[in-house]
Amino acid sequence: MKYVESINKALDLLISGQDAIVIGEDICDPYGGAFKVTKGLSTKYPNHVLQMPISEAAFVGFGIGMALHGRIVIIEIMFGDFSTLIMDQIVNGASKLVDLYGYSINLNIRLPMGGYRGYGATHSQSIEKMFIGIPGITIYCPHIFSDPFELYNQNLNKSEIGLFIEHKMLYPINLVDKMYKDQYPLLISDLEYFTSVRIIEDESLITVVTYGGVATMALDALIENFILHEINFTLVLLKRIYPLDERIISAIKSKKVLFVEEGSIDGGFGQYYANYINEKDRDYISKVIGSKNTSIYSAESLEKKVLINQGNILDALKELMHI
Repeated sequence: MKYVESINKALDLLISGQDAIVIGEDICDPYGGAFKVTKGLSTKYPNHVLQMPISEAAFVGFGIGMALHGRIVIIEIMFGDFSTLIMDQIVNGASKLVDLYGYSINLNIRLPMGGYRGYGATHSQSIEKMFIGIPGITIYCPHIFSDPFELYNQNLNKSEIGLFIEHKMLYPINLVDKMYKDQYPLLISDLEYFTSVRIIEDESLITVVTYGGVATMALDALIENFILHEINFTLVLLKRIYPLDERIISAIKSKKVLFVEEGSIDGGFGQYYANYINEKDRDYISKVIGSKNTSIYSAESLEKKVLINQGNILDALKELMHI
């Protein structure tokens, strides 16, 4: 099953079993959304999948109102970059409803993030870090090494404000990519909010923590490092980056930890997590890497110079191992 099919399946199940609505731009058939996540749902559930006008602020406000009336609401923002247009509705509106007014709402916002598709400066960013630290918000990041269906099935019907960060490059990819199964006996341990991937059970010399679309890139780098230098590893793939799951400490199997993210590192998840583990144990040696702190270009040659790549991860692994 592909990543996109798994999410579609989760939405289908939620709509069929509960009083849920899905809203967004161009999500109805025959188009089925910019990345085809909602394809077929409007035909099957015409009263539960609603097309919205081109005003993210307006239809997120509408969604908050529906959630206040007891509906389960799933909102698709066509590109995660446009989450800047709903900051007021989410940060100054919805997130305050629980603490200040005692309301319990079920509001889920799907945000396709990430680059590597040549979409340019305003359609290629990974800016989920803007929501880290906002009380009342939960940030999920489904990846391909754990079925997104399970994550969505467990969390879409919670009384919370959930942001679901979906990397655009993952939509057409099969879950637990076949090339890894064919070549390497991966040991995958799937917990509630993170997945641990290893090749052998022996003690790890380095741990890499990441999420979303960087997962396969990080695993490729770690496998190459393992083949060339016999450096055993643990790869921790987060399914929820905020709030931080304190069990992350038990998943980190070494004292050298590399945090990798696609966004720029300033104020990002890597610094947040590195600070946490170092407060727990000063013996940890951590390093954080990400993309360059500049706009993302649409030309492939320039985009490659900005976004993080496998070579960057290999260089960081080499540097960390020699500290």
